[in-house]
Amino acid sequence: MNKYFAGVKTIEELRQKYRELLKKYHPDNENGSVDVTQEINTEYDRLFDVLSQEKHADEGTLSMTIKRRMTLLRRS
Repeated sequence: MNKYFAGVKTIEELRQKYRELLKKYHPDNENGSVDVTQEINTEYDRLFDVLSQEKHADEGTLSMTIKRRMTLLRRS
């Protein structure tokens, strides 16, 4: 599921990995592709939403169950 962002556990790690991937796969680069960049953007958006909700849940402002998190990860 996390083809590009495997092992990312925090928003900071996600942002850092996102920047690295965009530099590597940007369409202007030799190995770049518009399709890959779109996949990276879609996966980033989905994971950012999940991680930010988990952060708020940890702070006690949002209650989220494991089932809800899995539902959010399966959305595409």
